[in-house]
Amino acid sequence: MGEAELPQRDIFRVLWRRKWVIVALPILAGALTYWFTATSLPVYEAESAVKISRVAASVQALLLEVLSWHEGNNIATQMEIITSQKIKARVALRLAQKYPKFQEVTSLLGDAEETDYDALQQRVGENPQLAGLIAAIAVEPRRKGDSDIVAIQATASSAQLAIDTANYVAEEFVTYNIAERNREIHQAVQFIRDSIVETEQELREVERTLEDFERDHAETLSLDVGESGGVQEKIDSLGRNVAHLEEAIEQLGTMTHVYQYFTFSPALAETEDPQISPLEQQVLSLILQINESKRERSELLSYLTEESREIRLNALQTEELEKSAEELIGSLLTRYRALRHELVEQRDTLLERHDRLVAVPELNRQLESVQSQVVLKRDALNLFQRRLQDAEIQKAGEIQEVSLVERATTAALWPPSSRLFKTLIGVLLGTLLGGVFAIILHSRDTSPGTPIRQRF
Repeated sequence: MGEAELPQRDIFRVLWRRKWVIVALPILAGALTYWFTATSLPVYEAESAVKISRVAASVQALLLEVLSWHEGNNIATQMEIITSQKIKARVALRLAQKYPKFQEVTSLLGDAEETDYDALQQRVGENPQLAGLIAAIAVEPRRKGDSDIVAIQATASSAQLAIDTANYVAEEFVTYNIAERNREIHQAVQFIRDSIVETEQELREVERTLEDFERDHAETLSLDVGESGGVQEKIDSLGRNVAHLEEAIEQLGTMTHVYQYFTFSPALAETEDPQISPLEQQVLSLILQINESKRERSELLSYLTEESREIRLNALQTEELEKSAEELIGSLLTRYRALRHELVEQRDTLLERHDRLVAVPELNRQLESVQSQVVLKRDALNLFQRRLQDAEIQKAGEIQEVSLVERATTAALWPPSSRLFKTLIGVLLGTLLGGVFAIILHSRDTSPGTPIRQRF
């Protein structure tokens, strides 16, 4: 097995031996470069400029109280629109009027509306030939520093075509923004008007709800919650009196004889009634008279018979007294029942008042909730009305969003390097290739005298 090496000291000897190859290749490369440079089409570059205002993103602000807006993002979006097919399709239609290479665009677009940008973009996407013509429009937007000015660079095979392309793109971009602005503002205005009508209706409903609520709960809302403790004490007191009355009514209702009244002990410690006390005193007085009459009967029977006139008169008197006592006890029972009914009604009234007092905090929360809804609806209505004014101002065209600040008037060759410079680059590349090719030829030459050492 062997290895061929070319010592470093022999490199110059090899290059000199292959000097014609080294000379021929640079000359050939330079000639070819010069010829291709002379026969290739020149490329011209023209530049126009547009200004993208901060207002260009403000249509959405018509519907927002605070707009989060980033200038860089907006300009980047607008630069994408500049290079979009919808803009290029309109530019191609205008170029077709002056340049034969774009005349097919008109027929390929057919009956597409020139002002319907979405339809133009869809037609381009559906037709590869049309897309190829649109792609021939070379446009590159470039933001100038941190400003809101965007330069539109157009390249073409002729100076006038580059100038027209740059200007047409700028003009169509401005026209597109005006059309989009008008469309978006029209939609925003219509949306805001519909929202105003809807909000006004909702506001009327909420105000009506508030009026009904205040009217229905006016008495309860006027109550002092601090009364709740005193009302509860009165309810408890009435409850005890009602219980005592029911016990008394039960005792009186089960009496079969006036003598049982002695075991009756009503207790109305917390309620004084002007009718019950006199009745009780009268009943007690009659019972005492009955007892006295019976005592006299016993004394009379000690020396008289049952048939005697005095004994019969005493019996009649006792009987009348007992009837009177029974009538008074019946009247007392009726009054007890009437008083119980009155106290129950008072207690029920106080219970209802107590329930309303307990409900006051919840009613106040509900009232505040309805009042908050009224305030929110009024604020929303005021906001929509302000937004409608802003939209009407923009709709009137008082704010210019995108404007053409500089038209392209000249076009320069691109790239700016001359044919002589390109030829020199070709010669240098040819020289390098010639040296490499000479070494390769020498390594494959095995004739005698070749300065190659064989090592085995």
